[in-house]
Amino acid sequence: MIIHMELNGNPKCGARSYWSHSLSLATTSDGSTVTCKRCRGEVNVAETLPITENYVGKVFQYSYGYDMTINVYAKCIRQTAKTLILQECFCKVVDDDGRGSGKSWAGEVDPEKKPFSIVHKRKNTGHGNSYLYWAGGGRRHHWDLWNGQPDYYNTWD
Repeated sequence: MIIHMELNGNPKCGARSYWSHSLSLATTSDGSTVTCKRCRGEVNVAETLPITENYVGKVFQYSYGYDMTINVYAKCIRQTAKTLILQECFCKVVDDDGRGSGKSWAGEVDPEKKPFSIVHKRKNTGHGNSYLYWAGGGRRHHWDLWNGQPDYYNTWD
């Protein structure tokens, strides 16, 4: 059984209970009984980096799909020292061959979509190596700065 460190009544690591798994919380001040590596800080957690470049007006992109490629674009409308505020854009599809394949690129900002935030992260992979990525927006996807070129697009599953 994994014992989590309690922080304001919840596990410090953010773990959630579900129907077949209840959480055990340690209330000791030194955390000596805690067995959760993430609560103890022994798991490599990504570091949020400060943003030094101006990204306002730039477009970010991520793609998803199983046996298809759907592209999502979002434009940076505001930024802070550690956060970019993006708003999703319309996706323009061109050169569709009638079988779901084509190219896509970012259109204008979709006023119906709510703005969301992303942050710049660095994750160490061990042996002195690390990688950078943009994450957030309530999605489990990593965002990339869009290069302005049409992207492969396929809606056939």
